Amino acid sequence: MLNIKRKITGLAQACLLFLSTLALSMSVIADELVFSNRPDRSVQGIFLGMDKPGSLSFQAFGEEQPRSVELREISSLSLDKPLQISYGLRGQGKKLSRGLLHGYAAPDFLIQPAGESKARKVSSMQMRKLEYELDMRDYMLRMQAFKEKQAREQASDNKGRAFPLPNKITVVHFADTELRANARQGSLCQRLCKDSKRPAEYVQVLLESLDSKTARELKLKSLPQFWFYKANGSLSARLIERFTDADIEEAFKKAAKR
Repeated sequence: MLNIKRKITGLAQACLLFLSTLALSMSVIADELVFSNRPDRSVQGIFLGMDKPGSLSFQAFGEEQPRSVELREISSLSLDKPLQISYGLRGQGKKLSRGLLHGYAAPDFLIQPAGESKARKVSSMQMRKLEYELDMRDYMLRMQAFKEKQAREQASDNKGRAFPLPNKITVVHFADTELRANARQGSLCQRLCKDSKRPAEYVQVLLESLDSKTARELKLKSLPQFWFYKANGSLSARLIERFTDADIEEAFKKAAKR
């Protein structure tokens, strides 16, 4: 009986780890630093605490080493969730207090002291030390989720630049990764390409947002969009945001004409 319980517990833990990884891979959970006066206005990643008085440590996604950023350069710090911290204030010797850190808005930290129901502002000038126990499992999952998201976006960017396909009627479908309402119209385009007497191919380009590299390069202002190319590579029609099945069929016929 004891072995069975251990196996069930082990299975439950494995399932929990899988579901956690899946949830994180679907959307990256990030803390965000906003700078006061820098070309790179903000950066996302994981807040690591105060590395020294007047400076925060922040692991930006995609970078090898944590950044050390002086508080005078920071406008705000937003957290994915409040952090259980230990903090020490100037003039209190080595005494450390406990509480919840809700974020930072220059020049104050927003801290909810242990035992209190509301957060209060604590001036960064008073802060001598601020630290918390980093959950390494959560840290690794979040870093991995970012890498997977980055790989998906890169694949989409590469795919987005691969059209029109040579010597084929090409239907390019620009779609939002979070919006599945236009899946039926995508299926219609796939059927039209499959039933076409001339070589034709459907290309779906999934975009995380209109701020993605592909969307910016192609100056896309809304989603979904369908672009229709003739076999010679010329663009014959674009359907943007609002259109019917009949519009799609008509645009495909136009692209199929020699």
